Amino acid sequence: MCEPTTIAAIATYFGSTAAASTAGVAALTTAQSITLAAGVASAGLGAASAYQQSSTAKAVAQNNASNASVLAADAITRGDKQAAQVRQRGSQLEGAQRATLSARGLDISEGTPANILAQTDFFTQSDEATTRTNASREASADIAQSRNFQGQAGAINPGLQLAGSLLGSGSSVAGKWADYSRLPAKG
Repeated sequence: MCEPTTIAAIATYFGSTAAASTAGVAALTTAQSITLAAGVASAGLGAASAYQQSSTAKAVAQNNASNASVLAADAITRGDKQAAQVRQRGSQLEGAQRATLSARGLDISEGTPANILAQTDFFTQSDEATTRTNASREASADIAQSRNFQGQAGAINPGLQLAGSLLGSGSSVAGKWADYSRLPAKG
């Protein structure tokens, strides 16, 4: 939406232009009147289009920010699930190793069998940590992207686009009005 100050400035601009040139209305030809009416209509349509485009761009950026936040949460959830799967596979492997080593009559509390089990546990923990780290990095990238989209959405001001379009088009129409009002009346 336009700020009250902006709306007042636009209204004052168009009101003073119209009041100053009211005397020249009667002197305008039909073609000049049509040209001015078309200019005013074009200004209105252009302003509405600028407002709609910037509103749409803002909504898209906000939606993209929301989607990126969802992706970040999903990355953490997936990372947790994958880490749990890594831990489960490591525990299963270690259990199978314990069973195999014990079945062969080896003491799994010392020596090479104990080293094998310790290495299995170490690599399981390492893989689990790597999985969580990768998920965290993916989530961080998604969060950064979400913040970028939020900034983009915050920078878009449809009301300002509307006011700018109206002022730009209004000055053109006012210029034509002034030019026509300076011409000698055709009778």
